Amino acid sequence: MPNSPTSVFPVVLDLQIPAGMLGPDPVTADVHCFLVPHGSGVLLVDTGTPGSETALTAGLAHIGAGWSDVTDVVLTHAHFDHTAGLPQVLALAPAARVWAGAE
Repeated sequence: MPNSPTSVFPVVLDLQIPAGMLGPDPVTADVHCFLVPHGSGVLLVDTGTPGSETALTAGLAHIGAGWSDVTDVVLTHAHFDHTAGLPQVLALAPAARVWAGAE
C-alpha cells in the first residue's frame, strides 16, 4: 500500500516534439502525471504518451505501490500527451476505472 494517504506525487515526463509540428524548431516539453495515494490504492491523473509506463512504474515504486494498487485513472483533457498512454496503463492496471469528460 502507498506510503502517504494525503500526498500528491508528480511524475514529470519529457516530451520531444519534432521540428515542423509546433514550429520550425524541435520542442521539448514537460508532461505531468500525478499519483495520489488513498485509503484503498492509488489514483493516477493523466497517463502521458505511449512509453510513459516506465516512468509511472518508477513513480509507483517510489511511493511504495505497484500497478495492482491503481484503482482509478482520471484524464484531465483529451490532448495526446495526457491520454495516449492509456492503453499501456490499462494493460498494467486492468481493474482501474477510467474517469474522463464526455470529450
